[in-house]
Amino acid sequence: MPYQPNLPMKLKDDIQSSVLTVLLGSIVVMLAGAFVACSEKKPPGYYVHDDGFSVVIPDGWNSEENIGGASIVMWQGERDPTAPTVTIVMRDIPPEADNNMFADLNFREASERDGYVAMRSEEITIDGDSLPLLVYAYKQGGGWRQGMLTSIVAGNDDEKYGFVILCSSMSGKLEGDKDEYKTILSSFGRQD
Repeated sequence: MPYQPNLPMKLKDDIQSSVLTVLLGSIVVMLAGAFVACSEKKPPGYYVHDDGFSVVIPDGWNSEENIGGASIVMWQGERDPTAPTVTIVMRDIPPEADNNMFADLNFREASERDGYVAMRSEEITIDGDSLPLLVYAYKQGGGWRQGMLTSIVAGNDDEKYGFVILCSSMSGKLEGDKDEYKTILSSFGRQD
């Protein structure tokens, strides 16, 4: 017969109650952990690039990495020159650069494109930063495209780099594609 201490009834009840409380507490902690793990699931299309960013690629969009200096190019539907496109490029930047200085540099470069026409400037919040967003038109091939251009600084004081993000549509189609572009932009995250 196993050893059974001769404990007063109240103490036995307290021990049994404590054991039951610990067991129930453990079950609650395990369930909470499972719930957190489930709630941290990434959305469909979640993509992490080795250059240090993540983005959600919407259903119906395709992508290819490392095209002509771009980290990734995404396009809607079939791959052709008329498809709505999002291009993300990683660039080295000066250590003193901030989001506004980096945006000015990229906006100046955009203004050098053939047929550049500035349309308007807006703001957008990406990864917690309020960023300038340039909406403009430019010539490409035999036609016109409209673009939404923004950029964001990443890294730290020792090693800064930036991402340039261009969303572009055939001329006259940008307003119809704008909501989907903003959804993609709002999903962008730095992976520092």
